Amino acid sequence: MFCRYCGKEHSEESLFCSYCGEQIKEKETVKRPAKCWSVFAKVGFVLGIITIATCWIPIFGVYSLLPGIHGIVFAALGNKANQQPFVRNATTGLALSIVGTILSIVCFIGLLACIGSKY
Repeated sequence: MFCRYCGKEHSEESLFCSYCGEQIKEKETVKRPAKCWSVFAKVGFVLGIITIATCWIPIFGVYSLLPGIHGIVFAALGNKANQQPFVRNATTGLALSIVGTILSIVCFIGLLACIGSKY
């Protein structure tokens, strides 16, 4: 390998030129996963818990659709995290959000059926 500044020859392992001191080769960088994926995994998990906690309440069941749908989106994005605890949180949040959303729809339909049968 030759220095692109002074033209002197160096070994392949050299990072800097021993003659002129310039950097010969770029340091290898370690790619880290983006931090946003782990944040999305945490948010998806929390929204999944909120969805499950509120889906069975007949009047508030409709309102659990909002955190449920958002929980599905955030947890799905959080599955891109490369670290195991975050992927587990995202997967659990995704399952909780899906189940909570389905249960809130079922509870809302049951509430409408009860109200409709009175009239």
